[in-house]
Amino acid sequence: LNRLAAPLIAESRFAEAQPLLEQVLHLAGQDTMPWDTLADTYGRLSRCYIQLGQAEAAANMLQAALELARQLGNGMRLVEALSGMLQLWKQRGESLAQGQQVLAQNIAELTERNQPMAVARLRGLLAEVHLERGETVDAARLLQQALATLRTERDGEGLYHILLGLAQVSLAKEDAQLQVILV
Repeated sequence: LNRLAAPLIAESRFAEAQPLLEQVLHLAGQDTMPWDTLADTYGRLSRCYIQLGQAEAAANMLQAALELARQLGNGMRLVEALSGMLQLWKQRGESLAQGQQVLAQNIAELTERNQPMAVARLRGLLAEVHLERGETVDAARLLQQALATLRTERDGEGLYHILLGLAQVSLAKEDAQLQVILV
């Protein structure tokens, strides 16, 4: 069912994917389900809920995804859940100050657990929040830190180029002088 829902989500057919994913969760309570399948389901279902304007249900799924990621010590799954929460906060028009605090706290925790790729991704998300708040200098600093990590990590090369491009575009919109800092 989870695999059936994925192409529906890719085609923005969220209302059709939602009941399939809800069925997966129902089955998860009756059977042993691999954690990665459960994590995928939480993420996909939260995306459906966000797109369908069901903010409370999305928040519940994202909270479940966060708890699972923390239990497993999986930094990248934590990043996925926090990215969804950030999207939800923006959709709700909530203050991004709370998002900044949550992201900074998780950066510190993942740094202690030596998960540099997840830390780099969270720094990218935190930079996005700073950009939306007009704090381009802080955003540039965070992006530089993220990019430095991605330069040294194996498998980080592709993400490095993506973040660099996004950083340059975002910063160019805000302040053309800051674009030079990143290269």
